[in-house]
Amino acid sequence: MIIDDKVISVDDFLKSYKNGLFVFVTDSCGFCQDYRKELEILKSPWLKIVEVNRDDEKNAVWEWLDRVGFPLTVGIMDNELKFIERGQRFGNDFSELSEFLKLFPDQPLSNEELLKRQKAASKDFKLALYVFPPEFDEMARKDALCAANRYDEVAIDVDEHPGLPDDKDLRVRALKKLAQKVVIFNVFETNQYSEVGFLLMQEFGKDMKYAKTSIEHRTLQEAVEAIERPAEV
Repeated sequence: MIIDDKVISVDDFLKSYKNGLFVFVTDSCGFCQDYRKELEILKSPWLKIVEVNRDDEKNAVWEWLDRVGFPLTVGIMDNELKFIERGQRFGNDFSELSEFLKLFPDQPLSNEELLKRQKAASKDFKLALYVFPPEFDEMARKDALCAANRYDEVAIDVDEHPGLPDDKDLRVRALKKLAQKVVIFNVFETNQYSEVGFLLMQEFGKDMKYAKTSIEHRTLQEAVEAIERPAEV
């Protein structure tokens, strides 16, 4: 069996700063126990086996991961979910998992480094709608989006974010439900924006119902400078 220091409870997982490869298993699943034994070939401090046995634990895991069934193999880096796989891998099919584990340092994080990362992860990030002028090419949009974390934002490009409705009215309606912040780029240099961008600016500018949503003006240069500044620790 996998040594005890690799085994954690669901409660430990949910409360922890998440970094590594987590495999969720249950005693009632025969495939889980076989998989658990196979995983012994992965020698890494970043591999954890999460034992899930009670019904409330199963429901908590399924809700957190938005997946059902066991075993579940989950890659997480600095609290960011990288992948989820349902089902069992076998010994000759561990190369991708091994490569993922190599992304982590040889030793677990020190308490000091862990506290720094927990502090950074606890920041209150706001979901921000980014309204770009049409002259922003793909690289400019990418630079602006990459700077979002420096402003404690999770950014959505209102024109090009995948999965949004094609119909402009449906798109605006969906974005209004999500937004905590609207960021309008280069507003002092142009008055040209997409129809969706204009509709969002009008909605949030006139309707007091959205008073809790802040509107901010930003330039591409400011975003680029934010990327180049050393990150706060």
